[in-house]
Amino acid sequence: MLGVIPEAPLRETGDGLVPEGEGWFVVNARDARWEHSDELGSACVFEGETPFPALGVNIQVLQPG
Repeated sequence: MLGVIPEAPLRETGDGLVPEGEGWFVVNARDARWEHSDELGSACVFEGETPFPALGVNIQVLQPG
């Protein structure tokens, strides 16, 4: 029998919401943590301190050129 996967609480940082601990979560990309770089563009990183063990999804926005 499979166990129930708990919900990971979301913590507010200065850059957006990040999950604390393991478990599932739902967050709008607009509210998630974004990182910005003049050379690389912007990235929405959904992971918190605990990396996704099997699959991770991030959004990358590249600048023209």
